[in-house]
Amino acid sequence: MMPIVESLSEEHQKGVKFVKVNVDESPGVTQRLSVFSIPTVMIFKEGKQVFRFVGVATKSQLSNKLKMFVG
Repeated sequence: MMPIVESLSEEHQKGVKFVKVNVDESPGVTQRLSVFSIPTVMIFKEGKQVFRFVGVATKSQLSNKLKMFVG
């Protein structure tokens, strides 16, 4: 998933912040966000989660979701 996320990060630099969380090093974050499986991709808008996908997604799927919520 990282190559896909890195590519999307380069394409969507304006108004989008991409964050990777190491579940082993940040158990509090993963617990607070209810992350039980990896990979888990979340999109937040104005501090609220608007999309969650668990499992492997294609670049096209994630790009479409970004466009839907971010523009």
